[in-house]
Amino acid sequence: MYEAEDVTPFGIGVILNSLNLADIARQTKAADENGFSSVSVGDNPEHMLDTYVSLTYAAQAAERCHVGTTITTPIHRDPLVVATAFSSVETIHRGHVFIGIGTGRARQKSSIRELREHIVALRELWSSGKSTFRGVDMRLSWDANPVPIVLCASGPRALRLGGELADAVIVESGLTPELIENAKRQVADGALAAGRNPSDIKLCWYARTSIGSTEVAAVDDCLPSMAAAGAFLSRRTSGLDDVPTQHHAKLRTLAEKYDMSAHFRTDRDNPNRRLLDDEPLRDYLIERMGVVGTPAQWVSRIDRLRELGVHNILCVGAGSDKDAMIDLVGQYVIPKLAGVSSGAS
Repeated sequence: MYEAEDVTPFGIGVILNSLNLADIARQTKAADENGFSSVSVGDNPEHMLDTYVSLTYAAQAAERCHVGTTITTPIHRDPLVVATAFSSVETIHRGHVFIGIGTGRARQKSSIRELREHIVALRELWSSGKSTFRGVDMRLSWDANPVPIVLCASGPRALRLGGELADAVIVESGLTPELIENAKRQVADGALAAGRNPSDIKLCWYARTSIGSTEVAAVDDCLPSMAAAGAFLSRRTSGLDDVPTQHHAKLRTLAEKYDMSAHFRTDRDNPNRRLLDDEPLRDYLIERMGVVGTPAQWVSRIDRLRELGVHNILCVGAGSDKDAMIDLVGQYVIPKLAGVSSGAS
């Protein structure tokens, strides 16, 4: 059985989804100074600023941490545009830019086949300057540096594809012992089938996070993000096979009621907050997907994850104060974890 390399220290990345470029620059600088391993921005044209503009601001603000996208998808842009954009940003923050890519779930979702074709085309453009993508010849004639490809995956096919083709994998399936072990196994299977060493592929776990001075405050702040996690669970191709049966009906109802138009809202009136009144379901989602609580509870949770072979997490949340989150984690969590690792890529 493949076991993740026991590397220390622990890496914590953070996702920034903002409608203000000054916020992205300020929060990236703060995350960098506080020892976060990576900063990533989303790629959802319906709900946020253009990803490449945001990524440029992040790259200009960072000195040590890696910067990239959380999840761009093959649907939005062809590989030549993507290769050129990321190589251009790489000129700003040399050796510290990565592309996070996946099938996506907003608007239109791509297939595993489309994702594979896209990644192969990116590799070819960076290695040889040319590729044929869906019958169209593409050329990259300038000296563009490649960037690491980080595949965001939750299902077995995507996890195996990550092992086959990616430099790193962001695992979105969950943080329970069974789900962690299964994800490691799937990535390793994909790597071995492609003749690769599984230990060469960095693993980072997608975590729904919230931190506060009290556990009650942290749980309250994480409700919109956990509602999103529940909605996405029931919409997966694999369905609810790995979810306890007592939660199935409630998760389906949650998915039906989930308001995607409020997905990135952080205000108290976000209607999705009210979808987790059921305490057992809420607790299950927090245990499966979350790092939630006081700084001391974060350190305890991370210590348990370390024992399970998790050495990097990527923090996502619909918390109302991203600046406070960065400050609290930087002051009271990261120093307890013996520093940070080299980023999501």
